[in-house]
Amino acid sequence: MTRLGDRAAPAARPRGGRVPRAWLLLLLPLLLAPLLLRPVRTVEVERRSLGVLRWGSGAGQVGLYRALDGLWRGPTAVAADASGRPAVLDAVHQRLLLATGAGTTGGGGRSSAAGGGGTGWREVPLPGGGWYTALAPLADGWLVADGRSGALLEVRPALSPNAVRALLAAPDGRETRWRRILLLRGGPGATVVLAGEGGTGFVRRRLWLLEKGRLAAVAETGIRAPGVEAGGLILSAAPAEQGILLLEGGASPLSRQLVRVGPRGPATLFTLELRSPRETVDLLGELPGLGWLLWRALPGGRATLELRDASGARSWSASVAAGPPDLLHPAWLEGSRLLLLEPGKEGVRVEEWIFGARWGLAWRR
Repeated sequence: MTRLGDRAAPAARPRGGRVPRAWLLLLLPLLLAPLLLRPVRTVEVERRSLGVLRWGSGAGQVGLYRALDGLWRGPTAVAADASGRPAVLDAVHQRLLLATGAGTTGGGGRSSAAGGGGTGWREVPLPGGGWYTALAPLADGWLVADGRSGALLEVRPALSPNAVRALLAAPDGRETRWRRILLLRGGPGATVVLAGEGGTGFVRRRLWLLEKGRLAAVAETGIRAPGVEAGGLILSAAPAEQGILLLEGGASPLSRQLVRVGPRGPATLFTLELRSPRETVDLLGELPGLGWLLWRALPGGRATLELRDASGARSWSASVAAGPPDLLHPAWLEGSRLLLLEPGKEGVRVEEWIFGARWGLAWRR
């Protein structure tokens, strides 16, 4: 018998009992999420204008003219120094324009904010007679390439008067039209790679390594990069996290190959199909963690900035207004920051693009 006032002890729940249905309903979305959702990385870009350089020959202006071949000629290069301030190579007037604070000036050169949208531009004259095509920062100055003579010049604007000296003559004694100067990541000091063209009877492209005041050939096509069995001409080049990126002609006139030349030799990353044989494609460089940034343009149409991932798929693109026909849009990519010259009817806008990424979830298809 159970005495009054006594309470029966609750029965113990056996171990391994079933989970209540309420908990299952709460856990179900977590269990199904990997099947229904996938992580998606969205490319985010912050874009702003650093100033405008009007067409002309005055202070804070850049030159524009139409050459005998019918193509327009304007600024040929843009780059940034260690503090992030841009520099523009005005080949028409054989000078270097260095951005300063509004209204500020430095010794040995003229400065003006005219047409600069609040940005001052200091003028550094270069030796006459040259056609300057490539630019890169040095520790205390700039490295400028003369595409007419093939010489490399060291420009040190901090000295008064401006110190401009020939660093190297043409590497092989022939005319060398330098296209670009590349700063290799992790390279010692002023280690620089240059892409050039020259030769007789056919087009030749070479990559030169500049180190300790000497040039050594890294790759050459028209012929071909060492160790690669098939492919075409080197069209452009850029630094990569490991080695050098080359944009090369593919097996057909409508294809291009992105090749990485690294410590383990060349490796093809992907093939890019063109929309027309007249389409221009330029490799701007590698955005860490995002992919490879390309410039694409058709004659008479708008240009496109395009980001491709490791598989070659397009992950982002943006349309850019086209300037005068066939006029170059010089660019400089360093890390996640892109400097771009956008030519227009009134002049050249100096733009800064900062790339980033944000992760989210999307439904699987």
